[in-house]
Amino acid sequence: MWWLFLRQRLEAWLRLHWSIILLQLLVVMVIMGLLFSFLIKKEELYIAYIYSHDESAIFYDHNHGKYKAITLYAERINKYGGIDGKKLVFLRYNDQGDPQLAKNIAKEIVAQNKVLAVVSQSNERILEKTQAIYAAAGIPVLSGISQIKSDSHWLFQLRPSIDDYALYMANYTKSILKKNKVTIISSIDSPKIALTNAFTTAFTQLGGEIVNEFNISGVAAALKSRTHRVLEQLDGDVKNDNQHLFLLTTPARLSAPFLVEFRREGFNNTIFSLNRDIANRFSIKDYPEEHHNPGYFTEAVYVPSELLLDSISRPNLALVKKDYILHHGHIISHDDMSSVLAAIYIIRILQQHELVHHNYRLPYKNTSGGDSDKFNLEEMRLFLQEMLSERNPWLNQYYQGDISILNMGLFKKGELITAPINLRPVSQHDIDDFETRFNKNQLIDITNKSLYPTPLVYSGISMNRISNVKMSHKVTYYLDFYLWFRYADNVPEAENVEFLNAVVPTSLYKAIENHNDDVENNKKNNKDNEEREEKDYTISAELIKSIDRYGEKYRRYHVRGYFETVQPKNYALGQQNAYVKFRHQHLNRYRLGFASDYINSNQGVFALEQDAVNADDIVDSA
Repeated sequence: MWWLFLRQRLEAWLRLHWSIILLQLLVVMVIMGLLFSFLIKKEELYIAYIYSHDESAIFYDHNHGKYKAITLYAERINKYGGIDGKKLVFLRYNDQGDPQLAKNIAKEIVAQNKVLAVVSQSNERILEKTQAIYAAAGIPVLSGISQIKSDSHWLFQLRPSIDDYALYMANYTKSILKKNKVTIISSIDSPKIALTNAFTTAFTQLGGEIVNEFNISGVAAALKSRTHRVLEQLDGDVKNDNQHLFLLTTPARLSAPFLVEFRREGFNNTIFSLNRDIANRFSIKDYPEEHHNPGYFTEAVYVPSELLLDSISRPNLALVKKDYILHHGHIISHDDMSSVLAAIYIIRILQQHELVHHNYRLPYKNTSGGDSDKFNLEEMRLFLQEMLSERNPWLNQYYQGDISILNMGLFKKGELITAPINLRPVSQHDIDDFETRFNKNQLIDITNKSLYPTPLVYSGISMNRISNVKMSHKVTYYLDFYLWFRYADNVPEAENVEFLNAVVPTSLYKAIENHNDDVENNKKNNKDNEEREEKDYTISAELIKSIDRYGEKYRRYHVRGYFETVQPKNYALGQQNAYVKFRHQHLNRYRLGFASDYINSNQGVFALEQDAVNADDIVDSA
């Protein structure tokens, strides 16, 4: 029959050419998919990033670092779905410090009517000229400048005022560092003059004494001789006076040469500065002291900052730092990271906006009337403005724009880390004996805020092995790692922590008991305890290093056991986070704080041990 013949021929042809047909179908599907994605373009959220410098090499690198940091953060957000499915895009503008050009850029941004907010690194003179343009259009502006005076409801300053910095530094000097005498090294610069005057007023009101004030402004070539003249005028007892502190209100270009001569002349006094990245000015090539002792010139220099890279309370900053190192091979500067803060504030607010609409199924408002699921720029701008203005509790730990956001930093090994004691804003709900401490003047009152002196523990982890990974509604895994704590010897029970994401929640002290039980059982059964069997979900911990020296304690534990990621990312292929999460069993974050001990982690303490380097020396120099 003819139809049977045709069927046989068709089957034979398909057997020969099925792979070609399948390939053609796949090509058609890919082309259709690309065409569909092109026709249905993903909505974008635009944020303008504006800075005020020329394009010379030094300023280009400075501002390009900020822009690279802020775009890396946007890339991470977009990688995981963006904001409510919308892509985050940063648009860069340079007003070159020209008020007229800045006005033209502002008018262009307003005319385009697509920018959600403006992140400005422009100086105060530029912002004074442009803020009215943005305010009239209802565009929020987030600025990193701390000395702008404005009544605009659309301008938000991310840094505390000069007065707030001065009050914080004066109280820390007198109450925490117990310094009664201060010598000020200043320059002719209006913000620095304002800081000097504000600090002098605050410190003297606290009972402190401004012993000397020297101005070292002038030509850089003559700075060395000017510094020597200043040091010669100081009393010989100053360098040995533990009660005497030096306040540097000079810019970094003057502060760095001063520190060189200061240290070389044998002055070891504590120093206050506002230069967060001053350590970058001391290269091993130019300064032999830095080769033998990294951070020699900046050791014991305190710097108040709204941003410290070892903070564990801001996980987004840690992610940006990690991405920056992977992309550029070095740690991001504090100055560059400050530009990312504005992006983090905006994104957290937008995520809150997304959460509100999804949880309560609220439709987006539409200015033309009715409801719409389409993104509305005007509504988002207003929501952003309202959230920044109202100081909502969920945002307060990230943004306040006042003295509450400040932390005290301290240079160690050339890195700015969180100081061993920090002032945290507290209320009567945060600590049990608030009233008692307040009446005994154990709380520091600044601008109607009560600040509690919170001691800090530096902690780090060195991972040995991750095994037995199992995925279901949660991810479980067996971890073998070293965990260490470094803290002042007057901090009680700093290691009394509990592991929050252990499969069987347990404390470190209980884990030590588990290890001791394992040792006893293995002795009875003649078993070797070198490698703990992964037989159950209990956590085992062993103290393997204990050092008490120079007023500091160091404890290192070998920890093994099962941990879990309770809310894994809901995709099969990709990255999952394996981590160790712990907190103190009895003390909240106001009583005791934790910070990442990254200056030791990055130097590979345990890798060096394998090369027969004494870890005690490494830890004690931290």
